[in-house]
Amino acid sequence: MLQKAIVSEEPARRLALSADPARISEKWGFREKQRVSAQAVATLPIRQFDATILYLWSDGTATVKFDF
Repeated sequence: MLQKAIVSEEPARRLALSADPARISEKWGFREKQRVSAQAVATLPIRQFDATILYLWSDGTATVKFDF
């Protein structure tokens, strides 16, 4: 049985961008050096952690430093 792969340019372009994200200073209202809070909800009791955003990336991810 023959199968044909259909490749759309848009998803391929997005995958290429996310494979090598660029460092940016602001995205979706978040900025570098901004104080943020995160919750660990996978286990009980739910815990809250404070952190600082070190780097923001164009693919929507961030590198943060947690206060421990």
